[in-house]
Amino acid sequence: MNAPARFRRDRSEIVAYNNEELAVYVRRAYLSEYDYAFEAHWHSDIELLVALTGRLDYNVDGEIVHLREGEGIFVNSHHLHCGFSDERAECDMICALLHPQPFSEGNTRAEKYILPLIGSGAKPYLVFGRDGEGRGLFEAVCELYRHSEDAAFHLFALACGYRIWAELYALLQTKADTAERSPESLRLLKQMLLFIRDNYHRKLTLDDLASVGAMCKSSCAALFKHYLHKTPMQYVIEYRLKKAAEQLVLTDKKIIEISLDAGFPSVSYFIEAFRKHYGVSPMKYKKRAFEKGGAAK
Repeated sequence: MNAPARFRRDRSEIVAYNNEELAVYVRRAYLSEYDYAFEAHWHSDIELLVALTGRLDYNVDGEIVHLREGEGIFVNSHHLHCGFSDERAECDMICALLHPQPFSEGNTRAEKYILPLIGSGAKPYLVFGRDGEGRGLFEAVCELYRHSEDAAFHLFALACGYRIWAELYALLQTKADTAERSPESLRLLKQMLLFIRDNYHRKLTLDDLASVGAMCKSSCAALFKHYLHKTPMQYVIEYRLKKAAEQLVLTDKKIIEISLDAGFPSVSYFIEAFRKHYGVSPMKYKKRAFEKGGAAK
């Protein structure tokens, strides 16, 4: 399991860039390294993920996109998204993040092409493939990764970064977003997600979440269902289980401690919920992680 992601107060992700100056991140990984699900999040960077082998699903602002081998997805800046596989299917993938500012700030020509891609009315996402019109974008993401360990990565990142923006411009310039979206509803959802992530270890109720979002319980439930395809309390339980799984792998804490830290009212309920979600007991999960070399030292 990878180290837990870090977030700002607004719950936008703090990205650990390969190159801080250009704000470029690229990594190859297997979906199983993330326990077959990324946490729902957002960031100022654009995100590009390509599936080299296998498959996965992507949730972007509540819309589910099915990615197959040889396909990729572009997710625009500040849009809520996560990748997952309910079937726990494996996927070998490359993920790249680029912040628009280093490629556009102070460069009026670059601004002309980049800023419209991330501004108001821009598409929240785009699916592309290694065959067809998205081939250049797929290749650019792969090339960025191939040079990620090179001594001259800064130069490659600069070249690949501009190529990625150019390929996106060619694909997106005639594809304005026409779907009806509600920035306010997304803002309220993000506010409630922030509250959960700051208070998951405490007792939480639907009333608590609805109060944070300044809405009734039915509206709160409808918002979670629309964007995350689950109930508010399902999200809370799954988030607690994810944090507990992280502690099982990264610490030597006892099961009872982990259960309490994650906000479960009893150890027996925690073990039952964990086994139902992950298919194994907490101890067996920890043992498997140890065998893979991921246990706490």
